Amino acid sequence: MKTKAFLFLLLSLSIFVCESDYGWAGDDDTILWLRSHFPPYYITKGPDAGTGIADRVESMLQKELTNYKHVSMEANWKRVMQLMKTGANVVSLTLLKTPDREKYIEFSALTSVKPTNGICVRADDSRFEGVDAISFNRLLGLEGFKIGIMHGRSYGEGIDALLKKNVNHENIIVRSSPDGVNGLFQMQMVGRIDAVVCYPQEIKWAADQLVFTHKVKQLRVTEQEYLNFSYSGAPKTAWGKKIIAEINNIYKKHNILKITSIALEPYLDETTVRWYRKEAEKLYSRN
Repeated sequence: MKTKAFLFLLLSLSIFVCESDYGWAGDDDTILWLRSHFPPYYITKGPDAGTGIADRVESMLQKELTNYKHVSMEANWKRVMQLMKTGANVVSLTLLKTPDREKYIEFSALTSVKPTNGICVRADDSRFEGVDAISFNRLLGLEGFKIGIMHGRSYGEGIDALLKKNVNHENIIVRSSPDGVNGLFQMQMVGRIDAVVCYPQEIKWAADQLVFTHKVKQLRVTEQEYLNFSYSGAPKTAWGKKIIAEINNIYKKHNILKITSIALEPYLDETTVRWYRKEAEKLYSRN
């Protein structure tokens, strides 16, 4: 028991030292930019690392926020939320706004809009032949039907509400890993899970990376709206509010919503692009 206690203390001290090195312990002149592997927004792995939509936005912000030192770090969604709750001097650019998160996160103006999360199933699954949309509640009622999600990630109001209501449901498989949704797709391909909750652009990205094009298809979830809205966020502290105000000024100058919307189009199929472009353009003049 003493050995375990010592190891725990040693680990805690190591984490504290690491966090101090990154300016997490009160260095107001340093911004720690948190990124999770979330193609095509954050791309942290492979030959395209650093070229994602949010990667490019982060680079733009760093160039304009000249009064700060900048450090970037990869962290899974669970870790991002933990750091936001502690009030550390961190920023993340691809957050969905939820009532719970608004308690501890200061959100920016609208940063990006994207087609909402749906359900990715195997194309040869006979249960979904000819089906384009399905109730998430109904999926939870299918015996032995395993649905993969990422720990700490928000999927939109409809799915989030059902996940919260069914937090310990045996059909929900929760994964916490730095490989993002790719790990869930790999689990699906080998039959460990039946479906993945994800965005349509994530399917296209993963299909190119994991070589499973035409083996999966996306189902719209009837409890969800058609679009998801993402924001940049920092802790709800005096420092966080100051940073977000500065970020908002930069976003307004560059019309960030138009930039991120146009950048997303190459990752969508032609049918989705047509309706998505119309919906995104409606929002440009409002933000």
